[in-house]
Amino acid sequence: MVGLSGEEGARAMQRRNAGGDQRGEVDLNLLGDEYDSVVRIGEGSEGVVYIVTSREAPRKRFAIKAYKTTSKKGVSTAAIREIGLLRDLDHENVVRLHKVHVLDSGIFLACEACSTDLQQVIKHHLGSGRPIPEYTLKSVLWQILRGVDYLHANWVMHRDLKPDNILLDGREGKAKIGDFGLARVFKDSLQPLKSNGVVVTLWYRAPELLLGAQHYTPAVDVWAVGCLFGELLRLRPLFHAEQRPGTKFQVKQMERILNVLGVPRGKSAWSDLPHWKHNTDKIAEYKPPKGKARKIETMVGLDKGSRALSLLRRLLEYDPAKRISAQQALEHEYFRTQPFPGSSFSL
Repeated sequence: MVGLSGEEGARAMQRRNAGGDQRGEVDLNLLGDEYDSVVRIGEGSEGVVYIVTSREAPRKRFAIKAYKTTSKKGVSTAAIREIGLLRDLDHENVVRLHKVHVLDSGIFLACEACSTDLQQVIKHHLGSGRPIPEYTLKSVLWQILRGVDYLHANWVMHRDLKPDNILLDGREGKAKIGDFGLARVFKDSLQPLKSNGVVVTLWYRAPELLLGAQHYTPAVDVWAVGCLFGELLRLRPLFHAEQRPGTKFQVKQMERILNVLGVPRGKSAWSDLPHWKHNTDKIAEYKPPKGKARKIETMVGLDKGSRALSLLRRLLEYDPAKRISAQQALEHEYFRTQPFPGSSFSL
């Protein structure tokens, strides 16, 4: 049983990040009389995350994100962007904002807390040697796609979908998209998207981003969902590429994708993808060497004619213009066969 809740979930997440000071970094008194029992669960580039309990409702838990600040730069743009977006978003498959605390010592973002995340569920099943049950897998994927479809329908790109940003509520059986530090509104944006530099964690980064596209679309989120789907099936990252010092990470990642999906076929396959021909690393000339080529159906354990493989390939289409949308994916025949996906699942 993977689903954890309450103090049990907090202790599990505390063990996951053992080694650092678990107390004392956040003075709860600064946040008023609302919270108690602080437990540090992780740290990212933008802030440190803690789990706290409500003093008014002891069983109610929140995730507090303490944004990092400096005397020179002040509050990061990512903090402002994340707060602005979460205040407007409202969907059962998107993490909900509870409150924002703005203090002299920094900004603290309180969101609903979940018992675990997709990364921990994958690790659990990998360690146990048991695959994720089909109903759970299909329901988690369906709920992620519902959340992504909601974001895209409201002109929001997440731009960093990966297992540890998919939170799972063991009590309600819900998957919720979290961490909007890299998210952007893509309609009438005040700044061009290309000005933000690198987006999406490397193993989940779409080909157009790896090859230096100056303009991209919400299809980058769909590619990441395809990577998540493959990882749910095989319990390991689908496009795992080693990041060794001195190597060209983007190129190695692109080579890994070509090893699994194969090279684009047809005389016009490369020329139809304008962002590929501008790449300076001659990736169009790359051919998977013997021993490196892998068939994706073999990697994920699916039959060639399976509906699941059909959806996976549509999510991982090289050309972003041909890649299936989140809305179209929800209507795919994979979700119309038993076991049907549900709005609630057991971990």
